[in-house]
Amino acid sequence: MKLYLASISKTREDIMEKIGVNFEVIPSDVEEATTLILMKNI
Repeated sequence: MKLYLASISKTREDIMEKIGVNFEVIPSDVEEATTLILMKNI
């Protein structure tokens, strides 16, 4: 199974590599800070 990351966070990428997760980064055009604010208001 492959995990797709929409974040270009180097930290997330490093964690996935360290734990052996098969993943691919596909950057999203959504700013993460905005996403957090929207989720908080749900």
